[in-house]
Amino acid sequence: MGQAPTMPSVSYDDGRVWFVARTNPRCEGRAMATLAAKGFDTFLPKGRKTLIHHRSKRVIEREFPLMVGYLFLAMPVDATQQHWGVARTCDGVHGILGMGDRYVPVPEREVMVLMDAEADGRLRFEAAKRNKGQHSFVDGMEARIALGPFTGFVGQVVDASCRKAIRLLISIFGGLSEVVVPVDELEAV
Repeated sequence: MGQAPTMPSVSYDDGRVWFVARTNPRCEGRAMATLAAKGFDTFLPKGRKTLIHHRSKRVIEREFPLMVGYLFLAMPVDATQQHWGVARTCDGVHGILGMGDRYVPVPEREVMVLMDAEADGRLRFEAAKRNKGQHSFVDGMEARIALGPFTGFVGQVVDASCRKAIRLLISIFGGLSEVVVPVDELEAV
């Protein structure tokens, strides 16, 4: 029998810690439903997008997952091997992110920021105005994301060599992550 996964030393006021669960392809809803049926709290951040129906030309608001194939899972601070086993074997769940038997917690404030942004309607996928291929971004400068799911994030330009998209380093989930953002969705800081 395997050893119990190592739990983080952090604890939150409500007695739980957030983790990221990877889902099977197109199974975010199924994973959330089966995890909820087993008593786990989950959160799947969704952004909204305004679409125009191709035939009726009617304006439609649709929701799309912010991070396709992933959702947040709250586990008790004192989670046992049984908790982890139940969560991993739920229908639609591929696994919990971590390294080996050590699962990596997500800072609760990061999850709360996404929950607040979703509740306020700030997670939106918007069509950008098309750039003519010229931009003034250079490596090392700071840029703010003006459109898309990461609206408001400020990052450092890592690669500005492409005319259509810029690579940025942004701070998210307690670390730096590289994202590629269309030039039209950025503004200089």
